[in-house]
Amino acid sequence: MYVLHLYISSTLFRFFKNLITLFISALDILSVSFRPLFALCCQMRALKLIIFAAENPNRVYSNLTLTFNKTKV
Repeated sequence: MYVLHLYISSTLFRFFKNLITLFISALDILSVSFRPLFALCCQMRALKLIIFAAENPNRVYSNLTLTFNKTKV
């Protein structure tokens, strides 16, 4: 039962992640001609980055550490 719950949860998560990606693509196309959609597009990109950080915390942490070490004087 627990495995089924995990499978459904991960499937729904992937579905919504792909839906957000599709929505961002549509907004990219529309924001060229309709300027107020540009802000919404930026917010959706930020949401996608948050989802990426939640999925890959070690990768995000290592990228942040690498960036911080490069900017150190």
